[in-house]
Amino acid sequence: MGRKKLERRICAPPVMSGFRPFGMPLLQTEPVVLYLEEYEALRLADYESLSQMEAAARMGVSRPTFTRVYDSALKSVAKAFAEGRAILIEGGSITCTDNWYKCDVCHQIFATENLTTFCHHCKSTDIRLISRAGGAPEDEANACCICLKCGKKIPHTVGVPCHRQICDECGTPMIRENSYHHNLYKEKKLQSMKIALPSDDGKTICAHFGRTLGFIIFDVTGSTITEQIYVPNTITGHAQGLHSENDHEHAHHEHSHGGILDALTEVSVVVAGGMGRRLFDDFSQAGKQVFVTSLSDAREAVEAYLAGKLDSNPGGCCNHHH
Repeated sequence: MGRKKLERRICAPPVMSGFRPFGMPLLQTEPVVLYLEEYEALRLADYESLSQMEAAARMGVSRPTFTRVYDSALKSVAKAFAEGRAILIEGGSITCTDNWYKCDVCHQIFATENLTTFCHHCKSTDIRLISRAGGAPEDEANACCICLKCGKKIPHTVGVPCHRQICDECGTPMIRENSYHHNLYKEKKLQSMKIALPSDDGKTICAHFGRTLGFIIFDVTGSTITEQIYVPNTITGHAQGLHSENDHEHAHHEHSHGGILDALTEVSVVVAGGMGRRLFDDFSQAGKQVFVTSLSDAREAVEAYLAGKLDSNPGGCCNHHH
């Protein structure tokens, strides 16, 4: 039987739950988990500039153990950066000197010497004890699985991923309550946004963004479509007959990407059947989510996006220079 893994001492909780990348569809990617002891190793070595011997003493581990934890932290952060994933700071084998709480209103993590019933930042009583003084995190043992469709909760079974639990009322796979994806879902339900799709008939998605006769604009609140309008395309040269079929020079009739961006400034998400690579990059740099989809029905595509299931093939963008 192997040696029992020693818990690593953490001096203070992180001030955040993690980080999110810009320009990435977060509901479609799994976050990289940075364990709390890995966060602490980075904080001690790179923020407080302690030597590995000093940092190891703070955490109550040997120097070789600290080195392994630190190296694992660097690999996790590098993976998140290279693959465009969010970083979630949680879990691990730790012990702490204070009680740690997470507020579900202001999202702050705070520590107290004694047990408390309210957030020390916003005074909300909607808080969770995530680690008890002298012990390890309590999330795993006290968690629930929740169904996003009907809201039913069941106690989490340690060692069994929540997505393997199927709701016995509606048959939907469950997720961990207050997990990364559950919190993203709750935030998304509160958000209002506009989604734009190029269309020639107000129903189907046009295969080429610049040649479309108009745009369908969907207003969405949370996961519900609240309004749908069709706006004629008066901003791209192809739609106004300024280009011949084979004319992709921009000597006289250059596409106005600035005009497109200005016209769709209030739009958060763009879904198309195809578009030029330059326009795709311009939308992305403007902070908009861009999807190049194989779906043809506009409303079906929006519903797929809201469910986190919209396919996207940015490699299908054409590379001609308008």
